[in-house]
Amino acid sequence: MWSQPIFPTGVVAIAGADKAYSELWDDERFEFKDHETKERTHMWKSVLDHPDLEPLKKWILSAAGEYLREIMQLRHQDVFITDSWANRSSKGHHQQTHNHKNSIISGVYYLQTAEDSPGLKFYRPMPPDQGPFISLQEHYVHNNPHTTDVVQFPVKTDQMIIFPSQMYHGHDANESDTVRINISWNALVEFEDNEDSMYSYRIKFKE
Repeated sequence: MWSQPIFPTGVVAIAGADKAYSELWDDERFEFKDHETKERTHMWKSVLDHPDLEPLKKWILSAAGEYLREIMQLRHQDVFITDSWANRSSKGHHQQTHNHKNSIISGVYYLQTAEDSPGLKFYRPMPPDQGPFISLQEHYVHNNPHTTDVVQFPVKTDQMIIFPSQMYHGHDANESDTVRINISWNALVEFEDNEDSMYSYRIKFKE
Protein backbone atom coordinates (compact mmCIF):
# COMPACT_ATOMS: atom_id res chain seq x y z
CA MET A 1 0.00 0.00 0.00
CA TRP A 2 1.22 3.49 -0.75
CA SER A 3 -0.12 6.90 0.15
CA GLN A 4 0.11 10.41 -1.22
CA PRO A 5 -0.85 13.58 0.67
CA ILE A 6 -3.28 15.71 -1.33
CA PHE A 7 -4.01 19.41 -1.17
CA PRO A 8 -1.24 20.20 1.34
CA THR A 9 -1.51 23.41 3.33
CA GLY A 10 2.06 24.39 2.52
CA VAL A 11 5.68 23.35 2.79
CA VAL A 12 7.84 24.55 5.66
CA ALA A 13 11.60 24.58 5.03
CA ILE A 14 14.41 24.74 7.59
CA ALA A 15 17.64 26.41 6.44
CA GLY A 16 20.85 26.42 8.44
CA ALA A 17 22.94 29.53 7.86
CA ASP A 18 26.36 29.21 6.25
CA LYS A 19 27.86 31.31 9.06
CA ALA A 20 26.87 32.78 12.43
CA TYR A 21 25.02 35.89 11.22
CA SER A 22 23.70 36.31 14.76
CA GLU A 23 27.10 37.82 15.57
CA LEU A 24 26.15 40.82 13.40
CA TRP A 25 23.17 41.62 15.61
CA ASP A 26 23.23 44.39 18.23
CA ASP A 27 20.01 45.37 20.03
CA GLU A 28 21.36 48.87 20.60
CA ARG A 29 21.13 49.70 16.88
CA PHE A 30 17.35 49.33 16.82
CA GLU A 31 14.40 50.75 18.71
CA PHE A 32 12.03 48.20 20.19
CA LYS A 33 8.50 49.01 21.32
CA ASP A 34 5.98 46.99 23.27
CA HIS A 35 3.60 45.29 20.85
CA GLU A 36 0.84 43.31 22.53
CA THR A 37 2.67 40.26 23.90
CA LYS A 38 6.25 40.97 22.81
CA GLU A 39 8.66 43.73 21.80
CA ARG A 40 9.08 44.57 18.12
CA THR A 41 10.91 47.03 15.90
CA HIS A 42 8.85 49.17 13.54
CA MET A 43 7.55 46.93 10.75
CA TRP A 44 8.01 49.51 7.99
CA LYS A 45 11.59 50.38 8.95
CA SER A 46 13.07 47.22 7.52
CA VAL A 47 15.86 46.01 9.82
CA LEU A 48 17.45 44.02 6.99
CA ASP A 49 18.16 47.31 5.19
CA HIS A 50 20.65 48.22 7.92
CA PRO A 51 24.16 48.22 6.38
CA ASP A 52 25.55 45.95 9.12
CA LEU A 53 23.00 43.25 8.23
CA GLU A 54 23.67 43.29 4.48
CA PRO A 55 25.44 39.86 4.54
CA LEU A 56 22.47 38.33 6.36
CA LYS A 57 20.00 39.85 3.90
CA LYS A 58 22.03 38.49 0.98
CA TRP A 59 21.97 34.98 2.47
CA ILE A 60 18.22 35.18 3.21
CA LEU A 61 17.50 36.15 -0.41
CA SER A 62 19.61 33.24 -1.62
CA ALA A 63 17.73 30.80 0.63
CA ALA A 64 14.38 32.28 -0.43
CA GLY A 65 15.30 31.82 -4.09
CA GLU A 66 16.23 28.19 -3.44
CA TYR A 67 12.90 27.63 -1.65
CA LEU A 68 10.99 29.06 -4.62
CA ARG A 69 12.97 27.06 -7.20
CA GLU A 70 13.48 23.72 -5.49
CA ILE A 71 10.50 23.36 -3.16
CA MET A 72 7.67 25.45 -4.59
CA GLN A 73 9.11 25.00 -8.11
CA LEU A 74 7.91 28.45 -9.03
CA ARG A 75 9.18 30.11 -12.21
CA HIS A 76 10.35 33.60 -11.34
CA GLN A 77 12.91 36.22 -12.27
CA ASP A 78 13.67 37.64 -8.85
CA VAL A 79 12.61 37.65 -5.21
CA PHE A 80 12.84 40.67 -2.94
CA ILE A 81 12.06 41.44 0.69
CA THR A 82 9.26 43.93 1.17
CA ASP A 83 9.54 44.36 4.95
CA SER A 84 11.41 42.92 7.89
CA TRP A 85 11.34 43.47 11.63
CA ALA A 86 12.90 42.09 14.80
CA ASN A 87 10.92 40.41 17.58
CA ARG A 88 12.12 40.11 21.16
CA SER A 89 10.22 37.71 23.42
CA SER A 90 11.19 37.78 27.08
CA LYS A 91 9.93 35.36 29.71
CA GLY A 92 6.12 35.20 29.54
CA HIS A 93 5.88 36.71 26.06
CA HIS A 94 4.10 34.80 23.31
CA GLN A 95 3.03 35.27 19.70
CA GLN A 96 -0.65 35.10 18.84
CA THR A 97 -1.71 33.00 15.87
CA HIS A 98 -1.57 35.05 12.66
CA ASN A 99 -0.51 34.99 9.04
CA HIS A 100 1.19 37.55 6.78
CA LYS A 101 -0.79 39.55 4.24
CA ASN A 102 0.47 41.09 0.98
CA SER A 103 3.36 38.68 0.49
CA ILE A 104 4.04 35.29 -1.08
CA ILE A 105 6.64 33.75 1.21
CA SER A 106 7.80 34.66 4.69
CA GLY A 107 10.60 33.59 6.98
CA VAL A 108 11.97 33.81 10.49
CA TYR A 109 15.72 33.96 11.20
CA TYR A 110 16.65 33.18 14.80
CA LEU A 111 19.31 35.38 16.39
CA GLN A 112 19.07 34.12 19.96
CA THR A 113 17.38 31.02 21.36
CA ALA A 114 17.83 28.44 24.09
CA GLU A 115 17.04 24.73 24.25
CA ASP A 116 13.82 25.53 26.12
CA SER A 117 12.72 28.35 23.81
CA PRO A 118 9.18 27.82 22.47
CA GLY A 119 9.06 26.38 18.97
CA LEU A 120 7.25 27.88 16.01
CA LYS A 121 3.78 26.36 15.61
CA PHE A 122 1.84 26.08 12.36
CA TYR A 123 -1.91 25.52 12.27
CA ARG A 124 -4.03 23.71 9.71
CA PRO A 125 -6.71 26.03 8.27
CA MET A 126 -9.86 23.97 8.48
CA PRO A 127 -13.35 25.39 7.89
CA PRO A 128 -16.00 23.79 10.13
CA ASP A 129 -17.47 21.77 7.26
CA GLN A 130 -14.13 20.15 6.33
CA GLY A 131 -13.56 18.11 9.47
CA PRO A 132 -14.57 14.42 9.59
CA PHE A 133 -18.22 13.79 10.43
CA ILE A 134 -17.05 11.62 13.33
CA SER A 135 -14.24 12.98 15.48
CA LEU A 136 -11.14 10.81 15.09
CA GLN A 137 -8.54 12.95 16.86
CA GLU A 138 -8.48 10.96 20.12
CA HIS A 139 -8.23 7.63 18.26
CA TYR A 140 -5.00 8.18 16.31
CA VAL A 141 -2.06 6.10 17.54
CA HIS A 142 0.07 9.24 17.34
CA ASN A 143 -0.19 12.56 15.59
CA ASN A 144 1.61 13.01 12.29
CA PRO A 145 1.63 15.74 9.63
CA HIS A 146 -1.21 13.98 7.75
CA THR A 147 -3.64 13.99 10.67
CA THR A 148 -2.68 16.66 13.19
CA ASP A 149 -4.01 20.22 13.21
CA VAL A 150 -0.83 21.71 14.73
CA VAL A 151 2.83 21.11 13.82
CA GLN A 152 5.62 22.64 15.90
CA PHE A 153 9.20 23.19 14.74
CA PRO A 154 12.01 23.71 17.24
CA VAL A 155 13.96 26.94 16.87
CA LYS A 156 17.73 27.26 16.87
CA THR A 157 20.13 30.19 16.69
CA ASP A 158 21.35 30.88 13.13
CA GLN A 159 18.60 28.79 11.61
CA MET A 160 15.73 30.05 9.46
CA ILE A 161 12.23 28.76 8.85
CA ILE A 162 10.61 29.63 5.48
CA PHE A 163 6.92 29.13 4.70
CA PRO A 164 4.07 30.35 2.48
CA SER A 165 2.83 33.64 3.92
CA GLN A 166 -0.79 32.52 4.22
CA MET A 167 0.03 29.80 6.76
CA TYR A 168 -1.16 30.56 10.29
CA HIS A 169 1.57 30.38 12.91
CA GLY A 170 2.62 31.58 16.36
CA HIS A 171 4.42 30.43 19.49
CA ASP A 172 3.58 29.63 23.10
CA ALA A 173 4.71 31.71 26.06
CA ASN A 174 8.46 31.84 26.52
CA GLU A 175 9.20 30.03 29.78
CA SER A 176 12.95 30.36 29.31
CA ASP A 177 15.16 32.90 31.03
CA THR A 178 16.78 33.49 27.63
CA VAL A 179 15.22 36.23 25.50
CA ARG A 180 14.04 34.76 22.19
CA ILE A 181 15.16 37.12 19.37
CA ASN A 182 14.40 36.73 15.69
CA ILE A 183 14.06 38.66 12.45
CA SER A 184 10.85 38.08 10.49
CA TRP A 185 10.52 39.00 6.83
CA ASN A 186 8.05 38.98 3.94
CA ALA A 187 8.90 38.67 0.26
CA LEU A 188 7.28 39.15 -3.12
CA VAL A 189 8.34 37.73 -6.45
CA GLU A 190 9.04 39.19 -9.87
CA PHE A 191 7.49 36.52 -12.07
CA GLU A 192 8.53 35.53 -15.54
CA ASP A 193 6.42 37.07 -18.27
CA ASN A 194 3.70 34.77 -19.51
CA GLU A 195 1.86 36.35 -22.41
CA ASP A 196 -0.15 33.17 -23.06
CA SER A 197 -2.06 33.38 -19.79
CA MET A 198 -4.79 35.92 -19.11
CA TYR A 199 -4.74 35.11 -15.40
CA SER A 200 -1.07 35.65 -14.66
CA TYR A 201 0.02 37.80 -11.76
CA ARG A 202 1.26 40.79 -13.75
CA ILE A 203 2.17 43.43 -11.19
CA LYS A 204 5.66 44.80 -11.84
CA PHE A 205 7.67 46.04 -8.89
CA LYS A 206 10.86 47.22 -10.56
CA GLU A 207 12.26 47.79 -14.00
